[in-house]
Amino acid sequence: MNWDDSNLDKLPDKIGEALEGACGKPQSPLRTPAFASTNQFETAVRTVVLRRAERAERRLTCFADVRSTKIRELKLNSQAQWLFYHPVQRVQIRATAQAFVYNENQIAREFWERMPLKQRVGYCATESPGSPLAEPGDAIPAALRSDRARESELETGYQNFAVIVTEVDQFEWLRIGDEGHRRAVLRWSGEKYSGFWLVP
Repeated sequence: MNWDDSNLDKLPDKIGEALEGACGKPQSPLRTPAFASTNQFETAVRTVVLRRAERAERRLTCFADVRSTKIRELKLNSQAQWLFYHPVQRVQIRATAQAFVYNENQIAREFWERMPLKQRVGYCATESPGSPLAEPGDAIPAALRSDRARESELETGYQNFAVIVTEVDQFEWLRIGDEGHRRAVLRWSGEKYSGFWLVP
């Protein structure tokens, strides 16, 4: 990505292009951002996989187990933040967004149907994420880990599968440079992103 750090008007498209390009590319550091949510008392952050980025719609999407803490938090407070960092390009992108959770509906079903069977296994745990265990493990039945597990058997995981779709209201962009840093904020005005420069 050739970042132009002097043109605010082009920056929203550059960010969108970078995030869209990261989806489906395991080698891209932008594909595994940090995702933060909060309840009334504390904030939690974790690494997620960016599943889809849609520049025109201002949407960023990831998946989760519907029983997880982040889903409970997003139902209490729908505001979320994403934090992306590219260590080679030395660019940080922070996105503030409203989150919408989809489970056992048409949107969830469409993503589930496109998901490889090996990935569906991760939603078949018999216990919710964060549950205590007597020994290391993941609470996924061994039979479902087999290459012979049928699609119909893995369907038990569908009820636990959630899609988190966020609509970005603000981007904050930071580029670290040897000759000086550049930082900008881009806020959605209802029609486009309007930006201004910040002290890094």
